[in-house]
Amino acid sequence: MLEQIENIKRSRTFLLNLIKDLNVNQLNHIPGQFQNNIIWNMGHLIWAQQDCYIIAGLKPPLGEKYIALYKKGTFPKEVLNENEVSEIKRLLIAPLDAMANDLPADNLELNKAIQGLALHDWLHIGYILALKHLV
Repeated sequence: MLEQIENIKRSRTFLLNLIKDLNVNQLNHIPGQFQNNIIWNMGHLIWAQQDCYIIAGLKPPLGEKYIALYKKGTFPKEVLNENEVSEIKRLLIAPLDAMANDLPADNLELNKAIQGLALHDWLHIGYILALKHLV
């Protein structure tokens, strides 16, 4: 599991470098042909990570906020301010070390979910790349 989490850290570090030149307005912008924006996609990655706790039968450490706002099928409800954007950027990587300690390593379903999390990250990084060209 540790190797998978390190892969997730690398992909999310890549993502943060990819969007470092964008301002809060660009991160919140929803181009006409899309249903969400860059910052929603980043929040969605945090939700997917929290979902691993649910799969393990544990309470997600970040609570219901990220589940309600960023779970599958949701869309941006409001424009996020600079502080909220900074918090999402921080939460992309900061909780990953705790995740390795919190979750049981011997749970096969959970291990599959964490492998899927890495792939899911890259899917949304692709969406973010497309959005970046339009903001």
